Amino acid sequence: MISKIPPLRFDQLLADAARFWEPRRIPYNLALVAVVFIWLVATWPHFRSALTLSSFGIFTVLGLIANVCYSFAYLIDIALQSSFFPGAWRQRRWVLWLIGLIFAIVIPRSQIGPVHAPSRKYSSSALVERPGAGASAGCLRRRA
Repeated sequence: MISKIPPLRFDQLLADAARFWEPRRIPYNLALVAVVFIWLVATWPHFRSALTLSSFGIFTVLGLIANVCYSFAYLIDIALQSSFFPGAWRQRRWVLWLIGLIFAIVIPRSQIGPVHAPSRKYSSSALVERPGAGASAGCLRRRA
């Protein structure tokens, strides 16, 4: 059953959104830190040379970007609170949090994996130049 809730002013919508989203920012950040830690431990020999003082600055900037992206949930939340079904939205907005967390974990993993942990299947030693074409033209094929 969908309840009728009187329309709220923008400051009330923002306060309601903050009461929901801000306590969940901490588990969001802890989950991302855990993913980074697990990724570093699992691929330690590969990343050992990449961990420098300047790389911690890069991690900080990436963490700030992740939190800016987290804040975009406010836009969706306020829009849906202003919709025809604010009560139903308030009961189900945890789904948006979960989807956002999954995207925050999966998307960087899918970008880092192929670049920083290439499989042997596509290593440079398994590639050969195609006859009649130069390697600079990008004409490489898998060795049979």
